[in-house]
Amino acid sequence: MKNRTKRQCKDRYMLFLAPTITNLPWTYEEDVKLYEMVKMFGKKWTILVRFFNGRSVVNLKNRYKMRVESMMEQDVNSPVMDNLSQTSCYTIPLIHHSNKHE
Repeated sequence: MKNRTKRQCKDRYMLFLAPTITNLPWTYEEDVKLYEMVKMFGKKWTILVRFFNGRSVVNLKNRYKMRVESMMEQDVNSPVMDNLSQTSCYTIPLIHHSNKHE
């Protein structure tokens, strides 16, 4: 593309166009999982993305701002959210990085 840098093209592909990125609607379970993960780890999107196959860092951040943040405010005292908070247990998937630089 004429008006875009190589970095911009790469980022657009990796975050939005790659075949591993899903554009399917978010499920309620994914919203709850994102809620739980933010409670556990904070807004550390590069860590949280490990728990969401097919979602990019940008997907997580945008979904959190659009839906989950309001869900947290509205449902913070609901039995569903309370039970999930008490029973959820997640392990952090390990990602091995190569030493190659692009």
